[in-house]
Amino acid sequence: MLEKNWLVNKIVSEALEDSIAANARGRLLDIGCGGKPYEALTRGHVTEHIGLDTPGTSPKGRQPELKSTAYEIPAPDCSFDTVLCTAVLEHLEEPEEALREAYRVLAPGEVAQSTRHRSTGTATSRHATSIASPSTAWRTCLTRPDSKTS
Repeated sequence: MLEKNWLVNKIVSEALEDSIAANARGRLLDIGCGGKPYEALTRGHVTEHIGLDTPGTSPKGRQPELKSTAYEIPAPDCSFDTVLCTAVLEHLEEPEEALREAYRVLAPGEVAQSTRHRSTGTATSRHATSIASPSTAWRTCLTRPDSKTS
């Protein structure tokens, strides 16, 4: 018997794999990581895969390194080179706040990757430099400008 939504999942997985290969590097923060199903995809592309999830939501035996919400990431500003957020934002009451927080921990000039549950693809951009309108930007990736602006 075929898995429900197998074709959509296959398309998303392939697009995410391509995007990770093209864009992921350095320290990666996986927001809403659960059991870290994408960790294997990031091997060879990133130096460190740090998971973040709310306490008590990850599978037994596979706990995230950071236990908090997407609204309060316990990390310094500009501390990650890649931010991965898959099938998370559409479940949050305040996705814009989560995007602002992801942007805060993203190093200048680096990239964030986001996917949507049951999406038919992923979005990646090295051109988005503003989080002024995160309600529309959440489906795209955010790239920090080369220098911080206030």
